[in-house]
Amino acid sequence: YYITNNLRMNFSKRFKNSVTPVFSECGKMVANANGSKVLVRDVNTLQLLQMWVCYDTVRDVVWSPDSNYLASVSGNKIQLWSMSDSAWRSCISESDGGVDSVTWSPDSRHLLVLHQFSVFITIWAVEFATQMFIKNPKGSLHRFSGDGKYLAVVERTECNDYVAVLNTRTWKLTSHFKLPTIDAAGFEWSPSNLELCIWDHMFEHTLYIYALDGTCLFTHEVKKPISMGLQCVAWSPCGQYIALGTHTHYLYLINRTNRKVAGEMLIPESVCGKTVQYYREEHNAMSGNTIVERLQSQPEHKFQVVTDDQIDMKFVEIVVKKKTSTKTKRKREKKSE
Repeated sequence: YYITNNLRMNFSKRFKNSVTPVFSECGKMVANANGSKVLVRDVNTLQLLQMWVCYDTVRDVVWSPDSNYLASVSGNKIQLWSMSDSAWRSCISESDGGVDSVTWSPDSRHLLVLHQFSVFITIWAVEFATQMFIKNPKGSLHRFSGDGKYLAVVERTECNDYVAVLNTRTWKLTSHFKLPTIDAAGFEWSPSNLELCIWDHMFEHTLYIYALDGTCLFTHEVKKPISMGLQCVAWSPCGQYIALGTHTHYLYLINRTNRKVAGEMLIPESVCGKTVQYYREEHNAMSGNTIVERLQSQPEHKFQVVTDDQIDMKFVEIVVKKKTSTKTKRKREKKSE
């Protein structure tokens, strides 16, 4: 298999697989499942390092952050395996409903199990086989802070949204407060791990920023009339700016310091530019090789720069011209004739 510009890519032979292969956090191992078997291979040599047989067909495998443990989900059972000790193994049986998802804690010593229909979350201590419960979690809206010291869980009780913040060292409740949201859709931790950015469902345009003790620090509502609300939110690495993406392809940048809109732009459905590389793939049936050829960038684009003088930031908006098909070109040529 060859790629132009003096690049070469080699592919291994095909391996039977029933779930998406998952790389370990260290990047040295890859795990996949074939039916009821879990296989771990070395990334460089593809040598088989470990193979375990589970009780039922495996539908998901999850690595621990330290790449020492591997969790496999099959039915309502979760089996744990150790890479450092091949004889060690453990099994978690969730009799109350099936398992929806599995998440490792940052210390790789606790496992969060979300039950189907979001009935509750079970937190298992891997080494001591102890457990605790979090009732009424709202789907997958639970996330660890960047430093791993806290776990925030959005709960839904009696048609109201609540946030529970737990200390991951003691797993005790740090704070529990009610949200003014109609139906909270998501949240993000701040880079300082001291604030939570929460947004409402797709028909609301309000953003809330809370401290860990439940104090509302900042509320922002997108004033520009849009048909649908916020879709995604991201903090800047410095924590000064918050990017808001809407369902109508608008992007807003909020200054966290002065609580004002620093800039906005409309994101096109397709992007063209001189810095965008296009590749075309062609398969040779005779040799079995795949040739990837780099194409020239399409010159059909305009650049418009919008500057916010107060904070001296620039936003580049790319407006793409619609490409005319060959059929429409022929019709225009006939009409001109």
